[in-house]
Amino acid sequence: MGRVLAQDALAATRSFRFKTTTGILVVDLSSASPEGTAFLRQLDQDRAVKGALAAARHPSMLSACNAANDYSISRALTHALCDTVPLIEGLKVVTARDEWAKIGETGENLALFGADGAPLPSLAPLTETVYGVDARGRLTQTVNQL
Repeated sequence: MGRVLAQDALAATRSFRFKTTTGILVVDLSSASPEGTAFLRQLDQDRAVKGALAAARHPSMLSACNAANDYSISRALTHALCDTVPLIEGLKVVTARDEWAKIGETGENLALFGADGAPLPSLAPLTETVYGVDARGRLTQTVNQL
C-alpha cells in the first residue's frame, strides 16, 4: 500500500537540490528545536493568538503547524518573520500534509526569503529530479544536472 501512495504522491513532481554558497541565518521552528517550540509556546499565551487558534480549532501553535490538512499557520509565521526580522534569511518549520503523512513524511519545510522574482544569491542549483510513472505503473525518476 505504501508504494502505491508514494507513486501517487510523487508522480509528475519535481524536486531541486541546491548548495549554499554563503552562510545563511535560518530560524528553526520545527518540533525538533527546543528554542522553536519555546517560541511557539510563548505565542500561545498571546490573547490574539489564542483567539485565532480557538477559531481554527487548534489547541496550540505547534498543533496548528502540524495540522494534517492546513498549512496557513506555518505560512503566516513565515510571512510575519520575513516582514519583521530583517536579519533572518529563512525559516524551517514542520508541517504535515494528508498526502505525505500517508507515506510517513513529516513535511519538514525550509522557506528562504529574498527579493521577488530574483534568484537567491546564497544558492547555486545542482540537480533537478523529475518523478513520474512508467507504462507499467512503476515510479520513475530522472536526475538532471543543472
